[in-house]
Order: sequence, then C-alpha cells, then structure tokens
Amino acid sequence: MHRTILAALAPATIAALTFTTVVNADVTIELDGFRAGRLEFTQRVAPGQLVGNLTGISVNATITDAKQRTRAEDLCVYLVAPPISVYGALQVGGLTPLINAWNPPINSDDHPMWGSGASGLDGTPVIGTVQLGKPIPMDGSPLAVFVGNGYGSPWSEGTWNGTITLHGVNPPVGTADQDEDGLPDSIDNCPLIANPDQFDCNSNGIGDVCELADHPDSNEDGWLDRCQYSRGDLDLSRNVNGDDLVVVLSNWGSPKPSSPDPSGNGIFDGDDLVIVLSNWGSTY
Repeated sequence: MHRTILAALAPATIAALTFTTVVNADVTIELDGFRAGRLEFTQRVAPGQLVGNLTGISVNATITDAKQRTRAEDLCVYLVAPPISVYGALQVGGLTPLINAWNPPINSDDHPMWGSGASGLDGTPVIGTVQLGKPIPMDGSPLAVFVGNGYGSPWSEGTWNGTITLHGVNPPVGTADQDEDGLPDSIDNCPLIANPDQFDCNSNGIGDVCELADHPDSNEDGWLDRCQYSRGDLDLSRNVNGDDLVVVLSNWGSPKPSSPDPSGNGIFDGDDLVIVLSNWGSTY
C-alpha cells in the first residue's frame, strides 16, 4: 500500500521513512513511526530506482499501537509493477495474501513470512531474513517496492519502527543529485526539493513535496486533498467511515464543481458511494 483486496491496497500513512544505501550492495529503508492501516501501502522504491539482483529481504522492526489483531509480522514488503494490484511478483510478510488473492491458494514461495512477530503487543519485534530462491533482476525492471500493513481486517492498524533491508541491490550511480537527498536526479520524482521518502500519493510520478505548493492540502496533513478524496476520505479526517458516507448521502445528486469528487464525474452519486464503501475502514 484489495479492498476486498484490490481496492484496499492504498498508499499508507505518510511517515518518516528514509531511503539509504550501504557499501555492500544493500538498500535500507528506515521506518520511523511508520503507521499503516489495513492493506495500506506506500511506494518506497519506484521502478528503475534499483540496479542489481534482489537476493533477499531482511526486517528488524517493532510494532506499537496495534489495532484489530494487527501483528508485528504484518509489516509487509510487496513488489509489483504500479499501480498496486494482485499481480505482484513477491509478498513478504502480512497475514492476508495479496498475490493472486482472487485465486487462492497462492504459491508459498511468492508469499513467505518473516518467521517472527506473531503478536501485536507494544514492542513486539519482527526480525528475520527471507532469502529468495530465485533472485529478482531489478535493472530496468517495472517493479516497484511497496511497504505497508499486510493485514486485511477492517480497522487494522499498526505503527512500526526499525529497518527493512533489500539485499543485492543499489540505486544507479554516477548521476547528479541537485537536492542532495541521496537520489540521483534521473530517478528523483522531485529533483530540486529534497524528498528522500519519494512520497507520491497519487502515483503520477511527481513527488508530493513538488505538488503541495500548487495544489490544495487544506488540513496540512502532507496529503494532497485530491489524494484523500479519491480514496473516499471526503471529510479529510484520515479515516473512511460513516462521516464520509454522510457527505455522499446528504449531497446526493448535487453538483460538486469545487467539492470532494472521488469519482471525477461532477455530481454526488452511486459512483462516489462505491468508492467510500470499498475503502471502508481505511486509515491514512
């Protein structure tokens, strides 16, 4: 990060995640207060941002503030060509299967678990390394790396602190980095403003920090209003619940030239209702 799998796979809550590299051809994603609701994911590495062969993934993190039986092992790494879908190449962690979710059982090689973290108590660690039986080539790959909460229970939520390490890969080298955020301009979605987290809530290839200056963020939560509207969060509360349903029903049939318009058709109608209900229980 759905919704019944497909629709529930959405970008996770913006949190401080730092993209760093180390000399031994590994890439480490720092998780600092990373909060994610049910099946909510954030793209951490865009297609083309890695070179080398992904040979394994390690985790060393702890969970706090877990809700609805979310466990530490539900911290999930998902490789898929954007937009996020059930057609992923690899899922590590997360109780709910995402790959081929409509045609279970899935191949267990495509969905290994971490081997620890089967509790949601505050401070529960999830520590482990998953070695891939067949390395995944990342040079020129269309695959992105998403991180999120891989548990599909309504109202599921958790906060993780720690690291996820991608083994055998590095960002491309030898190109300019004008904003000095550790990402070469050639792959930086906002090359003039430092944004090592690369957040792009509407997946349009432009980093949120580059768009916030020109597009509304009326509640100043770091999400473009239109990103929240498109996911059914019509009252910008970071929760999709009965309040958003009231917005749709109380304005049914009314035009919305400057109002929340998740369906993009200009009026409040059944299309908006479907979006709210399919995202029901999500948090951002």
